[in-house]
Amino acid sequence: MTSSFDAAGRRDAPPSVDLFGHFRDLIRVAVPAILIGIIVGASVFALRTALVPKEYSATVVTEITPAGTIIPGDAFVEQLRAPFVALSTDENVLQQVLTQVDTGWTTGELSSHVTTTPGTAPTLLDFTATAPTSQQAEDVARAMVTAISAASLSTHARDITRQIDQLRAQVTAERVRNRALPDRSDAKVESDATLADLDSQLTRLQNSSTDTLTILAAPSASEVPVSPKPAQEGAVAGIAATIIAAELLVLFRGRVGRKPNPIWARRAAHRYGAQLTYGRRGEPALPSTLLPAFAQRHRRAQIALILTGEHVDADRLVGDLVPPADDAATGHHLRVAQHPLTDAWWQRVDPGDLTLAVVVVSSSGRDRKAADQALSQLATIGSTRHLIVQRTGKQPSAPALSSPADAVPDESVGGETAGDSAAPRTEAATPMSPAASHDDPGTTSHDSDRFRTASGDVGSNAR
Repeated sequence: MTSSFDAAGRRDAPPSVDLFGHFRDLIRVAVPAILIGIIVGASVFALRTALVPKEYSATVVTEITPAGTIIPGDAFVEQLRAPFVALSTDENVLQQVLTQVDTGWTTGELSSHVTTTPGTAPTLLDFTATAPTSQQAEDVARAMVTAISAASLSTHARDITRQIDQLRAQVTAERVRNRALPDRSDAKVESDATLADLDSQLTRLQNSSTDTLTILAAPSASEVPVSPKPAQEGAVAGIAATIIAAELLVLFRGRVGRKPNPIWARRAAHRYGAQLTYGRRGEPALPSTLLPAFAQRHRRAQIALILTGEHVDADRLVGDLVPPADDAATGHHLRVAQHPLTDAWWQRVDPGDLTLAVVVVSSSGRDRKAADQALSQLATIGSTRHLIVQRTGKQPSAPALSSPADAVPDESVGGETAGDSAAPRTEAATPMSPAASHDDPGTTSHDSDRFRTASGDVGSNAR
């Protein structure tokens, strides 16, 4: 687990993104997310099928016959198609189509039902129309091509007529000027050349033509509707809903709630730089990987702290933390302080001597907020942090058929005296009754002095 805190407890860099951990969280919520996706996809499928009217399409392939020589190049091809594409949105053309085909649409609706796309060759242009029926879609496409072709010819004829009228006026004026000039003069010769040039331009305009648009092919309209497509739309909506639901469930389970869970545990450990151990079901003791760390602190006479949450059996947690027998002569002390999460542990333990801290919570407890606060405090101090989530039942286990004498805790745990063990005997006096939680105000928490015994006591109670 990568820590985002330095030795002083200050954040030195933003937390790294744990992608693998996030994927594991997504897998944990996969089942409800998939169910949500199925429901959303089925709803979209049903709504699109029942409420959206069907539309059919028809495509007409047209050919552009250029008036001049074709020049290879994309620019020429685009210039060849541009006038006809522009005419497909002309108001007069759309109005003419509506007079030929009874659709009940406005010109804006007709424009949205007709699209133009480049064909497979430079001179080909496809017109696609959609309508409530396949026959109506084909009629609209054909009428659109006819109207565009007629509009193109009309526009060309109007422009040519205007230019011819202008040239004829220039020819008439030049002829009047030419008659007034003296014969064999330079001005007469120049005027004759001007008249010849104007006559040539007039002839070219009168014989000019424009690009034409004709129907090359009109395949039969398909009887399969192009819209809606409920299966594809439902699948896309279901996949999107599954992904969004999984992310929201991970976000919700990691930030909302009171019970510890794997998603919250991974997020908290990653955020506060703690080593995470998710215990096995029914395993109340500390994991074996932590025992060497406690032994290391013990031999160095350093303090280790255990913070326990609800439904955690603290006596069984510290059962394995017995000092080695040879430490009686060296005077080493087993300095392990155990407190509930809700206790003000920093008032009983010197934070300067604290080097190892373990936060133990139960999956059946309701102390997620307290664990977050404790991990934040430990991260600020800069001590080594461990987070353990135990998979326990709703109550800690207790001996079902035991006598009061059997309920006496092992004195080798921390060197208890007879007075210190009186309270546990009293708590275990009633058989088959679950032990009280550490959050119970009437429960006496384990004090750190229980584990700070004299060297003679340690030696006498060691295994």
